[in-house]
Amino acid sequence: MIISYLGLIFAVFSGIIIIIFFRNYEFNESNLLKRRYRFLIVFQLILRSFQVFLYYQNFENSVYVKHILVHLIGITSFFDYFKYWPFTNNSISIFYLCYLISFQNLMILTSIWIFSDSLNENDIFNLFLFFNTVSVGLALIFRT
Repeated sequence: MIISYLGLIFAVFSGIIIIIFFRNYEFNESNLLKRRYRFLIVFQLILRSFQVFLYYQNFENSVYVKHILVHLIGITSFFDYFKYWPFTNNSISIFYLCYLISFQNLMILTSIWIFSDSLNENDIFNLFLFFNTVSVGLALIFRT
């Protein structure tokens, strides 16, 4: 158990180092550290590390904790996107926004499916396609 916690701590520290040095994806620019270091990025990394660590933990109510972590990751990613504009390239920024919307839609539908009896397994894919098409389309209309 100590080794697993130690591995989690090393993974978080290596993630922080990667975030500091390689957050900017355009390596041919003159200023590599163009984007300022934000605590929100580290908070997202810690949430993702706990998500991976809790994947194999099966304590009482662990499913609730896992889904809360996933939704916190999605909310902080949206906050990071709209507050700090992480990408300067417009096409990559639009792709990242579509990814965030798709991720959050799928997590909401998965949570509804797991925690209630109102959704059937076969309906998740169709609902995801519908909600994702509508929400990504609205986001692209209102973003530009």
